[in-house]
Amino acid sequence: RQEQINIRYNGRSSQPQMSQLLDIRDDTDPFRVSSGNPDLLPTFNNQLSIQYQKYNPVTMGSFNINGSISNNLREIQNKTDLMANGGTESKPMNMEGFWANWNSSLSIMYNYTFPDDRFSIMTNTSGTYRHQESWAQIMGGAAQLRKSNTTGATENLSAEYRDDYLTASLDGTLRYSHSTNDLQPDRNMDTYDFSYGASLMAYIPWRNMRLGSDLNMNSRRGYDEGMNTDELIWNASLSFSFLKGNKASLSLAAYDILHQRSTVSRSMSATSRTDTENKSITSYFMATLTYRLSLFGDRNARANR
Repeated sequence: RQEQINIRYNGRSSQPQMSQLLDIRDDTDPFRVSSGNPDLLPTFNNQLSIQYQKYNPVTMGSFNINGSISNNLREIQNKTDLMANGGTESKPMNMEGFWANWNSSLSIMYNYTFPDDRFSIMTNTSGTYRHQESWAQIMGGAAQLRKSNTTGATENLSAEYRDDYLTASLDGTLRYSHSTNDLQPDRNMDTYDFSYGASLMAYIPWRNMRLGSDLNMNSRRGYDEGMNTDELIWNASLSFSFLKGNKASLSLAAYDILHQRSTVSRSMSATSRTDTENKSITSYFMATLTYRLSLFGDRNARANR
């Protein structure tokens, strides 16, 4: 009852779109021609996952291992070639090979509560690998098959203290990514994202009041100039109950009080490297009012019924 293993497999077939199968050449724009491919085959996605977990009810400790691998057979991608007039012609093609596009992941998690059950620790280690292939047109020439590989590793470690009036935790996370692309080898990258910080939550019996705050330093390294930043993120919250039976509660929360958070990310595919910055509200306040309805009365009333 405290130990189990699960193995799951899922296979799914996808048919080409009708517009991709029609043997029609669209040259409405003579410099951007497209055509169908009646020889397209269906794509097939394989997904296999294995999970092992063990739980110790005495120490309230748990151990989990999760692994997965998936691939896309005959994935459909557009192949674009240069024509004699300087324009381009694109045509959908099936990618060849069992390992043309696939990815895998592995994670190991361990959680342990000390004999003094106020203290606990948790560690989570994970890794990923992704291989992609696609067609790319190089300097106005014929389309060439390009490949990219991305390897990632993440470690998260946290420790927590908890009693009736206080919860305090320390945590740290390190993420490493190594990406290669044979289209632009000089643009290969090794990036590091790491964060560390602490959080506190105090419980005050009067009106079930809770006062919390967390402070984290988020850092990036290995990116282009302007993206290697250190961001100190501070959040705080206060909540309390009121009305008869504490049926109503009000919570006030402030996020990114120091206005430090940015929304920049980076990804690499077989044909490109992409830096993305999302426009979003990172610093804001939120007030939440909650009222609990009890249609059947309190515990005594339900017992009488």
